[in-house]
Amino acid sequence: MTTKAERRQDDDKRAKIQARGSSSAVVVGATPVPPHLAALRKQRYSQQKMKSVSTVEAPPAVRQSTSTSRGLRRSQEELDAKQSKRGGSTLVGALQASNAVSNKKLRAKGLSSRSSVEGSHVVLTSSLNTTPAKVAAGSSNVLEEKSAALSSKPGSMQSMVSSSKPGSSSALFVVRPPPELDISITEATDPEEGLVHARPVHEDSQDFIVRGEAQEVDPEILEKQDVKAQKERQCVWIGCLIITLSLIVLTIALSYRPELQYDALEPCNEQQEFQALLLGQLNLSSSSVYLPPELALLTRLSMLELPLNDIRNMSLTDLIAPEIYEMEQLTRINLHSNSFTGALPTELGLMTNLESLSLQLNQLTNTIPSELGGMTSLTLLRLFFNKLTGKVPSSLGRLTDSLQELSVQFNSLTGAIPSELGMLGALEKLWLEGNELTNSIPTELAMMGALEQLWIQRNELTGAIPSELGVATTLHELSLHANDLSSTVPTEVGGMSNLRSLQLTLNSKISGIIPSEVGVLTALEQLYLSDSSFTGRIPSEIGQLSSLTGLVLAGNDLQGPIPSEIGASLSNLTTLFLFANSLTGALPSSLGQLTALTTMSLNSNSFSNTIPTEVGMLSNLEDLSIANSEALVGGIPSELGRLTKLSVLHFHKNGLVGSVPSELGRLSLMEDLQLNSNSLQGQMPSELGRMSLLRQLYLHQNALNGPVASEIGQLSSLTVLHLFENSISGNLPSELGLLGNLTEITLYANSLTSSIPSTFGSLSSLESIRLFANSLNGTLPTSLGKLQNVTHFYAYSNNLSGSIPSEIAMMTQLKELALDDNSFSGSIATELELLTTLENVWLNSNELSGAVPDGLCSLGRQSLVFDCGGGLCGCRWCGCQP
Repeated sequence: MTTKAERRQDDDKRAKIQARGSSSAVVVGATPVPPHLAALRKQRYSQQKMKSVSTVEAPPAVRQSTSTSRGLRRSQEELDAKQSKRGGSTLVGALQASNAVSNKKLRAKGLSSRSSVEGSHVVLTSSLNTTPAKVAAGSSNVLEEKSAALSSKPGSMQSMVSSSKPGSSSALFVVRPPPELDISITEATDPEEGLVHARPVHEDSQDFIVRGEAQEVDPEILEKQDVKAQKERQCVWIGCLIITLSLIVLTIALSYRPELQYDALEPCNEQQEFQALLLGQLNLSSSSVYLPPELALLTRLSMLELPLNDIRNMSLTDLIAPEIYEMEQLTRINLHSNSFTGALPTELGLMTNLESLSLQLNQLTNTIPSELGGMTSLTLLRLFFNKLTGKVPSSLGRLTDSLQELSVQFNSLTGAIPSELGMLGALEKLWLEGNELTNSIPTELAMMGALEQLWIQRNELTGAIPSELGVATTLHELSLHANDLSSTVPTEVGGMSNLRSLQLTLNSKISGIIPSEVGVLTALEQLYLSDSSFTGRIPSEIGQLSSLTGLVLAGNDLQGPIPSEIGASLSNLTTLFLFANSLTGALPSSLGQLTALTTMSLNSNSFSNTIPTEVGMLSNLEDLSIANSEALVGGIPSELGRLTKLSVLHFHKNGLVGSVPSELGRLSLMEDLQLNSNSLQGQMPSELGRMSLLRQLYLHQNALNGPVASEIGQLSSLTVLHLFENSISGNLPSELGLLGNLTEITLYANSLTSSIPSTFGSLSSLESIRLFANSLNGTLPTSLGKLQNVTHFYAYSNNLSGSIPSEIAMMTQLKELALDDNSFSGSIATELELLTTLENVWLNSNELSGAVPDGLCSLGRQSLVFDCGGGLCGCRWCGCQP
C-alpha cells in the first residue's frame, strides 16, 4: 500500500524533473514531440477521477523540453519539413493499451464502458527491419487516420487497430499476464523476417515480447486480466512497442477498472508498479537511442536492461540522461553486447544503491573512473572485452562488504594489481585476464576470505608465486598462465584445500620440481603445468587426485617413467598430455585402467619397450598419440580395433615393426591415421577402405609392399594420401580417381608400374602430384589438363613416353613441372607459354626435339632445364642453327 509520504516523494521527484524541462514523450534522433501528442497526454491526465473507493493518482502533464544541450531536439518546423520531404505526416508517437472489454458485456453487468489508462512513453529511433514495402503500406493517409482516431479517443487501442491496414505497422507487444492466468503465448517464427513472435524477455520474467501487426492483439487477454485483477486485487499491464517508419514508441500502460468495484483495492499507480525495463535483443541498432529523464518517474524501476542490440556510434554519456543516475531504487543496469564508445561516466559513482553493472562487450575507452569506488552496494562489475586503458583503480578496494565479482579481462589495462583489492572481503571472482598488467602478484590477495576464482593469466606479471596464497582455502580456480613468472612452485600450494583448477602453463621461467604437496589437493580437477621449465620426476602423489579430469604436463624437461599410480587411481581422467618431455622407461600397463580417457598424447619422449595391449581397453578414447620415441618397438596392438570412438591415431616416428592390423578397419570414426616413419611391413590392408571419414592417411617411410589397395578409392573424405618411400608395387588403381576431395597424392620412391590412370583427371581438388622415382610407363593422359588447382606436378625418373600433351597448358595454377629422366619425344607444345604461373620446369634427359617456345625462355637458365644440342634448341643460351 502506498503511503502519503511515498506519494509526496513521487510528486517531489516529478516536480524536479519538470523543473529541468523534460518532455512528455522524448523523441530520440533529433525529432521533437508532435504538439497533438503533448495535448493528448495533458487531456488524458486531466480526465475526471475514477469512480472507485480508491482512485488512481495520475501524474501531471509534463512540459515539453526546450533543451538543446544534447542536440537531440529540433524545432517543429524542421520536423514538418523533414516529414513533407519524405511524403509522410507527423508520426503519432504513442499508442495506448486499453482494457478492451466489449460494451455488450459491460452493459450486461450494468457498468460503464469508460476506462482510464495511464501511460509513460519512451521513443527510440531505430532501423528495426522496417522494409520499404511496409512503409508504403503505412502511407501518410493511414498515419493521419491513426492520428485522428487516437486524438478522438484517448487511450483506445481499438481505435488504432480499427484504422490500421494489414501490414501498416510492425509491432512488438510486451505483455505481462497476471500470475496463474492461463494465457498461452506460443512461440512461432516469422517466415519473412525470421523473427520470434513470442518469447520471455528475461529468464526470470513474466513478461513476453510478441511480434506482429497491431491488429493481432487479442482483446480477450485484457478482459481476462481485469477479471483476474479483480479476484487477486493486483495491477496488470500491457505495453506496446510500435515500429512505424523510423520511430519506435514504447508505451507502458495500466489496465485498471474502478467501475468493477474492487473491494479495498489500493489504487494502481503505473509508475510505482513498473519494476523492470527489459529491451534486450530488439535490434535497436540505431546510433540515436536515448534513455530519457522520464524514466526517473518510474519510482519502482529496479532493472534497466538494453543488451544485445548492437547500438553503434554512441557514448554512454549520450545514452543516459543525468536524472537516471539519481534513481535510488535502480539496482541493475545491463547494457552489454552493444558497441558503445567513449569513457565510463563518472556519475556512475553516485549510484550508491546499484548492485549490478554490466557493460561488457562494448567499445568503451579511457580509464576506469576511481569514482566507481563510491558505489557502495555494488556486487557485480563487468567491464570485460572493451578497450579500457590505465590502471585498475585502487578505490575499488573500498567496496569491502559488497563486491562479489570484478571482471575487467581482455582490455588494455596496465600497471600493477592494486594491493587494496585484498580488502574485498566479499569478492568471489577476480578476473583480470588478457591485459598488460605488470609487477608481482600482491600478497594481499590472499586476504580475500571469500575468493573462489583468481584469473590473472595472459598478462606480464613477474616474480614468484606468493607462498601466502597457501592460506586461500576458499580458492577454487587459480589461473596464472601466460605470464613471466619465475622461481619455483611454493610447497604452500598444498594449503589451498578447495582448489579445483591450477593453471601455470606458459611461464618459461618457473622451474624446479613439481612439489609432491599437490597430492593433497584432493578436490583438484585440472592440473595444467605445461610449457614451463619443470624438471625431475612426475610425483607419484598425483595418483591421489581422484577427482582429476585433466593432467597437462607437456613441454617441460621431466624425466623418469610415468608413475603407475596415474593409471591405477585417476579413474576420472579425460585428458593426459605428457608430450615433449624426457620421459623414459616402458609405458605402464595401468594406463589401460583410465577408462574415462578421451585424449592421450605422449609424443616426443624416449619411451622403450612396446605399446601395452591394455590400451585397447580405453573405450572412450578419441585421440591417441604416441609418436617420436624411436626406442618404442614391437607391433601395433590389434586390440586397438576395439576403440570405436577413436578419430586420431598417431604412431609415427617410432621403431614399430610388423604389419598394419586389419582390425583398424573397424575404426569407422577415424579421420587422421599416421603410422609413417616406422619399419612396418606387409601389404596395405584392404579393410582401411571402411574408414569412410578418413581425411589423412600417412603410411610413408615404412617397408610396405604389394599393391595400393583399390579399396582406398572408397575413402570419399580423403584429402591427403602419403605412401612414398615404401616398396609398393603393381598398378596404380583407377579407383583413386574417385577421391574427389584429395589435395595431395604422394607415391614417389616405390616400385609402381603401369600407366597413370586417366581417371586422375577427375581429382578436381588436387593441388600436388608426386609420382617420381617409380617405373611408371605409357603416356601422360590428356585428362590431366582438367586439374586446374595443381601447383606441383612431379613425374620424373619414370619410363613415361610419347609427347608432352598440350593440355598441360590448362593447368592454370601450375608452378613447377618436373618431367625429366623419362622417354618423352617430339616437340614442346607452344601452348605451354600460356602458363604464366610457372616458376620451374625440368625437361632434361628425354628425347625431345625442336625449338623451345620463346615464352618458356623467360624463366631463365636456372629455372628452365633442358638438354641443349640433343635435338632441342632455343633461348639465348642455346641458339638454334639457321
